Amino acid sequence: MDGVLHQARALIESAEADRLHGARPERLLSTQDEGALRRALARLVVGDVRSIGVVLPDQGAEDEVLRVASACRTAASGEASVRLLCAPGVSHLEPVREALCALTPCEMRTSEGALREAVLLPGRLAVIWPELGVESRQVLIIRDAAVVGTLSSLFAVAWANGSRPADRPSRFGRARSEVGRRILGSLMAGQIDEVAARDLGMPLRSYRRHIAEIMREIGASSRFQAGARAVELGLLPADAMRSAAAPETPEESAQGDGGLSRHAS
Repeated sequence: MDGVLHQARALIESAEADRLHGARPERLLSTQDEGALRRALARLVVGDVRSIGVVLPDQGAEDEVLRVASACRTAASGEASVRLLCAPGVSHLEPVREALCALTPCEMRTSEGALREAVLLPGRLAVIWPELGVESRQVLIIRDAAVVGTLSSLFAVAWANGSRPADRPSRFGRARSEVGRRILGSLMAGQIDEVAARDLGMPLRSYRRHIAEIMREIGASSRFQAGARAVELGLLPADAMRSAAAPETPEESAQGDGGLSRHAS
């Protein structure tokens, strides 16, 4: 399963490299102007679309991905079914729950693998999120039949191996996810934000937002307390506390506002 998702990620990164070396300008669309985005997708999505695949990783961009999915659904003629493949940490979030109702017929499954944001219209196009900077969110439209076909096939395999979430969201959903546990481990180890975010392949701002949300979720008022609570709740093994590098310094203790001010010295 992880191998399939890594293939998808490698294919997307290859497409991004092609963009950097001369992709046509019209393939790059801004998500800042939703009206312009919908008009552009209406021109690109031609013909009957039976299904739309949506990949929602635990990266904090759920609203934006779902807006693009909604725009694709509106542009598609007919009643396209929507399949949401989510990281466990986002399946319980309100925007995802709302999408399940708004995009009917819509089904959701979860995957523990290394996901990457994407909206797929098999046989038509793929929309992916290249890393172009936090302040300017853009999407890359891929219409190459071979690339779209391969991404759609990989999505189908990941979907077939995904899990159907319980009707009721699990407690500490974000903290219990693979990404959440790795973030808690980084906090326990005293890892610098920039290093931890890079290791996770996540923008720094998203990483810090995750920290704040996880701390609220588990009821921690500081980073050190988040590690202790993680062990107490069974989110991290007990020996993680014993192997922590050192107790929190006074400077770190002052970061109980969600952990948004930690920097390398």
